[in-house]
Amino acid sequence: MRTLVFAVLLASSLAALAPPATAQSRSLLVEGPAGESLDLVDLVRADNPDAPFVVNVALPNGAGIAREGETVQFEVRSAQSGYLTLVNRNPNGTVTLLYPNRFAAAQRIEAGQPVLFPAAGSFRIRVAPPFGQEMIKAIVTPEPLISQEQAEQFWEASPLVSLDGPPEGSAGTDLGGSFPAEAWATGVFFLTTAPAGAAPPSERPSTEPAPDPPTAVVPMPPLPESHYSSNPGRSFRTALKALRRMTPGTRSLGDEEDEESQPAWEPAPEGGLVPFDSTLLVLYRPAVGTRSFGTSLSGGGVFSRVRQVEPDPDTRDASGLRSLSDTYGASTEEVLDGLRDDPDVLTAVPNYQIRAFEPVRTSTLLLAEPPASNPDEPPTFWPFQWGLHNAFWRSPEARVDMDWRGALEAYRPSQTPIVVAVLDTGIHPDNPHLAPVLWSNDREVPNNGIDDDGNGFVDDTWGWDSADNDNDPTDPNTTNSHGTFVAAQIAGRGGRLFGMAPDVEIMPVRVLGAARGSGYDALLNGIRYAAQNGARVINMSLGAGPSEEAIPSLERLIGAVYEEAEQLGVLLVVSAGNESSDSRTTYTYPAAVSRDNSLVVAALNIQGQLSSFSNYGPAVDVAAPGQAILGHQDATLSVKSKDGTSMAAPYVAALAAMLFAQHPDWTPAQVKARILETARPLDLDVATGAVVDAAAALGGGR
Repeated sequence: MRTLVFAVLLASSLAALAPPATAQSRSLLVEGPAGESLDLVDLVRADNPDAPFVVNVALPNGAGIAREGETVQFEVRSAQSGYLTLVNRNPNGTVTLLYPNRFAAAQRIEAGQPVLFPAAGSFRIRVAPPFGQEMIKAIVTPEPLISQEQAEQFWEASPLVSLDGPPEGSAGTDLGGSFPAEAWATGVFFLTTAPAGAAPPSERPSTEPAPDPPTAVVPMPPLPESHYSSNPGRSFRTALKALRRMTPGTRSLGDEEDEESQPAWEPAPEGGLVPFDSTLLVLYRPAVGTRSFGTSLSGGGVFSRVRQVEPDPDTRDASGLRSLSDTYGASTEEVLDGLRDDPDVLTAVPNYQIRAFEPVRTSTLLLAEPPASNPDEPPTFWPFQWGLHNAFWRSPEARVDMDWRGALEAYRPSQTPIVVAVLDTGIHPDNPHLAPVLWSNDREVPNNGIDDDGNGFVDDTWGWDSADNDNDPTDPNTTNSHGTFVAAQIAGRGGRLFGMAPDVEIMPVRVLGAARGSGYDALLNGIRYAAQNGARVINMSLGAGPSEEAIPSLERLIGAVYEEAEQLGVLLVVSAGNESSDSRTTYTYPAAVSRDNSLVVAALNIQGQLSSFSNYGPAVDVAAPGQAILGHQDATLSVKSKDGTSMAAPYVAALAAMLFAQHPDWTPAQVKARILETARPLDLDVATGAVVDAAAALGGGR
């Protein structure tokens, strides 16, 4: 059955300046009938405003993957008649023009009529290395952008071709013709290229069990001794105290003082959100150019259209001709209202404050650093990682956990590690549990003061700090690192705990300051960094709220960034919040924003119930273990126990990474669907009513 990938009306910049295309830097090769190849021309950018055109693009064979040596064709349907241009960006970032070319002139397509490109016998597009995800953009215009004569001249001279967004009132370019701005239209879809023999992806995640793995990725943890009890929580705490008493060389705070209280989250005044600073965040429409105020986050796409504006009356736009006071008024309220009414602006919001969802409770289990684990023995605290495998049951039928051992039985090794970005307070890179799984940017030369890989971040060798705008994402809190705890749940080796996901690299992105958290500007920059540098999963155990009213302007901003991340193949996992709030009547952000590539997670306790502190309701997708969760929170292997939705989200992020590793061709929407469809019903007050089941998601079972 043919699969149509419906293109949306986009307003995005396709790419930054790319290096000249070579046989090594592109994977879709254009060849003439006799095998003659083109030296493809790079495009600088293609900015296109919203338009009434709709372009539907489909692969004729219905697959989402093309293998080495195969010929690729595209089916195009346009809602209105016009001329087609096809542009491609490959996994290395090289941007090239696929059609028209000197083998085939621009051809007019009629409204509603499917047309196959390339036509048989004209030229062919063949798949070659490097492999990965290709972005294809179709542009429909009333007049040809590139004529046959221009195409031949361009390829003879190999110049850079610039498709700049149309100036106000027209869309004239140096590539042929002048036509109304509203006549531009674009459609974007993605194609995965792979070596010969690669398996095609399914249209939606298969519910069939995964084949038996050839080898185990990690040693299968032994079944811990079962503790049947009418009160699993009490049994858990009793066994943990006994372990501490019996473990030589360890020291606790004392059995009579297990709980170290944490400051509760303080809702904003009158149930709303508070600004982090005086600046405003403005999402402009594309091709606004000199009419925009403020400083761009940069980075291409939606990120380049988000600008941070200081509402000083004397602030001038990029042309220097308009001031904020001349255009909108002198007060911050007037500026914000004026920006929201401006036809150039999609949305404008204050730079709202966000903070880590601090654990409701922390218990110190082990203060002295333990001796190194025997690699042939399970970690000391494995029996107490109840979220992975619960040894404290009322009965075998009432066991509540994610069945991690069952997931490992079904898991197949990954050829390359999946990158999970932890957007948080930073981490401690010297923690022995995390050091072996930290992501590194091999394209960047350390400490030379140069942006070697051209990603817009200097010396980002192992992550980024967007809270302080530097290259060191180390958490300055040396004893209570929220980000280290979250990262240690997702992955890690050694120590006294299991990290959940094999074949994972942790990308630390510090987006939260020490005391007051940060503003949404740091969060957006963090999402941009992670999405554009290879992360497939982003964990965000943070937010703000609850607000008694929805904030549509903020939802539009977050939604636009989420959609950009989805185009880059990223799934975002967000904690629901710790305010015991019903999402039917309150709004916690960013958890209140739902997209196909976002998952919101509530906290489950060892009894199989939603934790009393967890937010709930239809805006929360699913639950995961989030109470009495063990982890590391400093540079040592000391173990803590924490309660919070911050501890639930990392488990779902780890499961998403395992699914991406096993199914690298799946989209974020497919991974999300798989997690939700296989969750185990527990009659919880969340959208699915269920808790994640890692074994079922990976094709295993209890």
